[in-house]
Amino acid sequence: MKFMLIALGILCLCASGADKKKKPPDVQILDVKVRREVDRVTVDVLVRAIGEKPIHDLVLAFDFMASGKSVMATKQAGVDEETLKPGDEASIHAQTEYPTRSIEYKVRAFQQGDRELVVANPGPYPILD
Repeated sequence: MKFMLIALGILCLCASGADKKKKPPDVQILDVKVRREVDRVTVDVLVRAIGEKPIHDLVLAFDFMASGKSVMATKQAGVDEETLKPGDEASIHAQTEYPTRSIEYKVRAFQQGDRELVVANPGPYPILD
């Protein structure tokens, strides 16, 4: 009987940890287009800082994926603004080589190159021709 009470107490403690809420998004993708142009892709993105804290040195990572959802390549681009305060918007216009066999992509975000941020509307999005 004593063992059952201890096991039940441990189970309750474990279950309470599972109720933690997800962290709210730091960055929202407002508009994103990736267009294929022969052997290159053009990236146009508009993002908004929607977290509670400013974002320093925002870098977006684009995971280019094949039809099986496997990531073929990841390309990165940074915004020109050094700091984005909550509510600020920034755009990225970049061009890179086309990752062969990629048909869609997802967007991830990083602050100061290493701390991953939570992204609202990360995709996947199709690569436009």
